[in-house]
Amino acid sequence: MSYQKLLDFFKNEGIVLLENDGILPLKTGSRVAIVGEFAEKPRYQGAGSSMVNPTQLVSAKDAFDAAGIQYTYQLGYHEDGDTCDEEWEAQALAAAADADVVLFFGGLTEMFESEGFDRRDLSLPSCQLRLIEKLSRTNENIVAVMFGGSAFEVPFADKVNSILGYSTTLGRKCTPRDSFKERAEKRLKKVEKFCI
Repeated sequence: MSYQKLLDFFKNEGIVLLENDGILPLKTGSRVAIVGEFAEKPRYQGAGSSMVNPTQLVSAKDAFDAAGIQYTYQLGYHEDGDTCDEEWEAQALAAAADADVVLFFGGLTEMFESEGFDRRDLSLPSCQLRLIEKLSRTNENIVAVMFGGSAFEVPFADKVNSILGYSTTLGRKCTPRDSFKERAEKRLKKVEKFCI
């Protein structure tokens, strides 16, 4: 088996369609707005000893470009922190208002998840949560594409049409699908299964 086939296998096994009310697959010719830097710079690995230098990295934007899919792209939030940027939000909302569907790319950034510190809670960055809330009031067709290597809450589950999860937990004793199911909890109440 070639390295590329092996990587494709892991990539496909690491992606989970968690929710879908029928919005996916996207209709041909849909006006698509992409919001979030993870669409351009996906978080596909951890930090420290888990960092790798891939020979090829295809982002969602790269894949859309290669397929000839038209879209508008806005950053929407700062990936390197949790500061809300009113101008970036306004640009994202304008793109969302003019689109048939919004693909929001978000999740845990290196500022929120790393082997060098413990997390205080299971929340996503507040600027992302705020932006998802505003996007859902602007456009009724939202797909959340979420990245993370550990559990997080998704309090916006009832405000989006679809949640597509990408797991960075490959190599653990549980499958990526099982580990991502844990993240689907709206609020942490009881965790019965752990990935160690």
